[in-house]
Amino acid sequence: MLYNLRLCIILLIILIILFIIIIYLYKYQYHIIKNYKLQNKPVYKKKSKYQLIELYQKNDKFALFLNKEIQCMSNEYYISHYLQCYLTVSKYKPKKVLILGGGDLLCAYMVLKFPFVEKVTMVEIDKEMINMVKNNKIMMNITNNVIYNPKLKISYQDAFKYVMKTNDKYDMIIEDIEYDFTKQEIEIDEYEYIKKCFKISNIICMTFDINDNSIFDDDEEYPIIRKLMNKYNNNKHYKNYQYIKIKNKINILKELEYSNNFITQMKNSGILKDIDIYVLGYQYNELFGYEAYVVFENKKLIN
Repeated sequence: MLYNLRLCIILLIILIILFIIIIYLYKYQYHIIKNYKLQNKPVYKKKSKYQLIELYQKNDKFALFLNKEIQCMSNEYYISHYLQCYLTVSKYKPKKVLILGGGDLLCAYMVLKFPFVEKVTMVEIDKEMINMVKNNKIMMNITNNVIYNPKLKISYQDAFKYVMKTNDKYDMIIEDIEYDFTKQEIEIDEYEYIKKCFKISNIICMTFDINDNSIFDDDEEYPIIRKLMNKYNNNKHYKNYQYIKIKNKINILKELEYSNNFITQMKNSGILKDIDIYVLGYQYNELFGYEAYVVFENKKLIN
């Protein structure tokens, strides 16, 4: 009897927490739609196996939500993909690129702006994301109809599983996955994953969301990222930003919240010695916070 009572109390607490989260997400979404003067009704809404996809729009303004959380907006998408893709592709000039995720096709669009790119393989698990782009004029316009570019091949499957099983080689990997927004059940061995990435490519590009408010208050917890923030802040145009080579590789991995076990494995295997790490940070508005764009370069093979 006492056990059943405790179980009921626990379930009630869980339900209350879930209710609070749902209310918060709806208020969060409403706040964005109202503040940016978008239409109240989404122009595209579809619940897939993995997520609820909603696209709100008014004239040339848009906001894409996945499970009620903002994914990208008209006032930030170009900046983020310029920093994430354009700068790295222009530097390394890859011919063959692997994009992991990227269902909004913005990453593919930015990569294929360069004529020297011969082939882009994009691995996206949710086909409904591609359908969202194909069925919306503004998304087709801002991606320059890249869905019909013959250089682009889309494979509908789990990106991490693809990496672990493929033997194909690429000049660059760009990870553009939003696992936080989807309902995928994932178990990833971080070390085995990045080790396999370096077997199929010498350049790995990743994005890290740093939403901890202490980054703005505590110099000791994020010393490297704080230094980047001071070097490149919003007073400078984003096109003047550059990736900075990080000397203390262990510390930057800690700031990017990699586990101690991962760092130890990277060190013991010799991978950490063989790579250079470049980081660029950008402070967006209150919706997107601070993002760190990171390039892992296998200097042993590059040289």
